[in-house]
Amino acid sequence: MKPIVVHITMEAAGLIIIAHDNRGAGLFPGMLQRREIEKRYRIEVRGNLALHGLVGSIDLPLDGKSALTHFETISYDDEMDVSVANVRIFTGRLHQIRRHFDRIGFPVMGDQRYGASNKNSQGKRLVATELYFLCPFSKKALVFQTEPDQRGGNGRNST
Repeated sequence: MKPIVVHITMEAAGLIIIAHDNRGAGLFPGMLQRREIEKRYRIEVRGNLALHGLVGSIDLPLDGKSALTHFETISYDDEMDVSVANVRIFTGRLHQIRRHFDRIGFPVMGDQRYGASNKNSQGKRLVATELYFLCPFSKKALVFQTEPDQRGGNGRNST
């Protein structure tokens, strides 16, 4: 049987969901839409994000709809002018993380679509690191985590 991949965020590296069958795969889009899957990310952004706050929220509408992103600054590399942050989104707007951080002046590194002065040789530095949801069949809480490399990415180029 061929695995069925359910994309959480097409533009992020890291975790994905692979359903056992078509029935399972059919449930995940609705779970995403109802915000029943909690998603967390690790990003690298241009600039010292701690100047915006070590912990903060970005509550700016996108495409005329509310959009809420929380972040926690993990580190800042003064020499490279790059911050690493953990991010949790509470809404699922198109390119929400990338657009929110660009709008507050901290574009995601390697993002060719949003931001300026954020090019790098490692690709887009946006990684899905944690997923939490109730299994639609067993109703058990499931937690999936991965560790990004020390600079915030997953060690490969992401598209």
